[in-house]
Amino acid sequence: TIRASLGTIFALPVVAATTAETLAWLRARRLRMVVARVDADLDYADADLTGAVAIVFGSEAGGLSEAWSGSDVQAVRLAMLGAADSLNVSATAAVLFYEALRQRKGVQRPS
Repeated sequence: TIRASLGTIFALPVVAATTAETLAWLRARRLRMVVARVDADLDYADADLTGAVAIVFGSEAGGLSEAWSGSDVQAVRLAMLGAADSLNVSATAAVLFYEALRQRKGVQRPS
C-alpha cells in the first residue's frame, strides 16, 4: 500500500507489462534472472546476486508461472523449518534484497 511504502512508491518508476513482455525486456538487456521458488534446489545464499540481476517474485497465492523457468532463469529457495513451506512475498523480498546487498558489499556470511 501507499502508506506502507512511506511514500517511496512515488519515487520509483512503475510499468505495467505482461509476463512475456517482461521476459523479453529482461532478455534483451541480458539481465540475469533469479526467481524465488519453494521447490528450487539452490539455497538463496549460494546464488550470485551481484551485478545486473532481476530478482523476481510471484504472488503469494499462485507463485510464478512456468514462463519463469528455463536455462536463463535461476531458481532459489529459502529453507524453511517447521510446517510452513514459504514466507509471504514481502518477507521473501526482504531476505533476498538483504542478501544481494550483503554480497555486493562483500560482507562474509555469519557462520
